[in-house]
Amino acid sequence: KLAKVAVFATGDLVLKAKEANADLVIGKEDLEKLATEKRSAKELAKNYDFFIAQPDLMPIIGRYLGRYLGPRGKMPKPVPPTADISAILARYRKSIRVRIKDQPQVMCRVGVETQDSKQIAENIEAVLEALKNKFKIPQNIERIYVKLTMGPAVEVKMK
Repeated sequence: KLAKVAVFATGDLVLKAKEANADLVIGKEDLEKLATEKRSAKELAKNYDFFIAQPDLMPIIGRYLGRYLGPRGKMPKPVPPTADISAILARYRKSIRVRIKDQPQVMCRVGVETQDSKQIAENIEAVLEALKNKFKIPQNIERIYVKLTMGPAVEVKMK
């Protein structure tokens, strides 16, 4: 499943984002509407995985949407107007968000039921490689479990 990316932009960046097939393009006027609609702002934060924004809109986004995006770790990343939006969107769509809250455990999506088991194994290896690079010591990874949404967890044996 591809991640959904929303773009906060004005002017030329709006056209670039629409050409790059952004999931949602939010202009300055729409941003000001969201300031008065609390429910819509929460829905926006819930429905989209990543946000990117034009740098000059960041103060406005922080003022109006900071309370909804900040705690979820979804504050937009500033993108210069000259950047290649299609490449940025492609990178974010292939990304997953890994968050560690209160417990030292990592949970993330690595595939869907309809995928081939080889693809899922490759995705798991990619996540493990990223974790090993982050923590530098592979012994920090104690156990790995894989499960379906409503299915039982199955432990993966590590070499």
